[in-house]
Amino acid sequence: MRELIGEYLWCGVAYSRDEGLRGRATAGGLVTSLLIATLRRKRGEGALVVENEGLEQKVRVTGDEGEIISAMGSKYLQIPLNAALRELLQMDGRFIFVGLPCHLKGLKKLESINPGLRERIILKIGLFCSHAVSRDGMGFLLNALGIRPEEIAELSYRKKMHGTTGLYVKTRGGFEVFIPSSKYWRLFFNLFFIPWGCLYCEDMTAEHSDISVGDAWGFEGAGYPGLSLFIVRSRRGERAIKDALSEGLIEVERVDPQDVVRSQRYLMVKKRRMMRGLGRAVGYAYHVAQVAGASLSESRWAQPLLKVWLTLLLHGERGRAFIHNPG
Repeated sequence: MRELIGEYLWCGVAYSRDEGLRGRATAGGLVTSLLIATLRRKRGEGALVVENEGLEQKVRVTGDEGEIISAMGSKYLQIPLNAALRELLQMDGRFIFVGLPCHLKGLKKLESINPGLRERIILKIGLFCSHAVSRDGMGFLLNALGIRPEEIAELSYRKKMHGTTGLYVKTRGGFEVFIPSSKYWRLFFNLFFIPWGCLYCEDMTAEHSDISVGDAWGFEGAGYPGLSLFIVRSRRGERAIKDALSEGLIEVERVDPQDVVRSQRYLMVKKRRMMRGLGRAVGYAYHVAQVAGASLSESRWAQPLLKVWLTLLLHGERGRAFIHNPG
C-alpha cells in the first residue's frame, strides 16, 4: 500500500459542518476547515493561500478567516510560490503551507538548506494532483470562447452548477460560460497543454505533506455537496484533524487505505506507472499519449486543429456548454 500512497498513519473522509462552506468547496471543505481550526488554536499566525485574479494567481500569507474562505477552491494553472516563500522567510511567526506535490517537494529541499524554516512551517497540507494546466492552455480555451483575459470578472475552475462541477467564467459585461469538467477536461486538458514537469512527476497524493487531501471518488456521499478524502501522514496532520473536530468544524469517518487506492486507481496507474501487468502497460501508453499531446500543443501548425477539436467538445451535443450572453 505504501508504495502507492506513501507513508501514512490512517485515512478517512470528512466534510465541513458549515453547509455554506461545504457548498462552495471543491469537495468537502476539509482544507479550509483545517486552516481555520489550526489558526483558532493559535498554533500559527497565518496560512499560505492562493486567489484567482483572472488568469493570474495571487499568493498571500494571511491569518484572516474571511480571506482564507475567499481563497478556497481549485486552481488548475501552474502556480509559482517563490515570491511567497521569500516573503514568508522575512516574516516572524509560524505558518501553514498548502500546496501541490511539486510545491511540497521543493519546500523539503528548501528546508534542507534552511533548517529554521522546518520549525516555522507548523503544518503541511498537500493536495492530490494529476497535473496542472499551462497558462497558454487556459488562454487557448478562453480564446475559443471569445473571452479576453482582461475581461474576466470571475473565474472558478470547479464551480457547482446545474448539478455538477465545471469551469465558470463571467466577464465584466455579464457574459457567462459554464462548462462541466467531464465535457472538456478528459479529452482536452488531459492530453494537451500539460507542463512538462507534470509528465514526469510520480507523486499524485502529496507524499511530503503532514496530511494529504483530495476528491473522495467512489465513496458514499461523494460529489455534491461533497466529501474530502484525506491521508494522515504525521502526528501534526493528526493533530490538525483533532483540532477541527474539537472546534466542531468537520465530521470524519475512517476508511480502509485499500479503498483509498481503489478510488484513485486510474490516476495512480497514470502517475506511478509501476503496477504490474496490464496496469503498467496502460499507464505507460497513457503517458506516451500525453507526451505526444503536449508536444503537439506547442506546434503552431497544430493550433487550428486543436481549436476545431475544442469547438466540437464545447458545442457538440454531448459537450454543450451553458452560455449566457446578456447582449
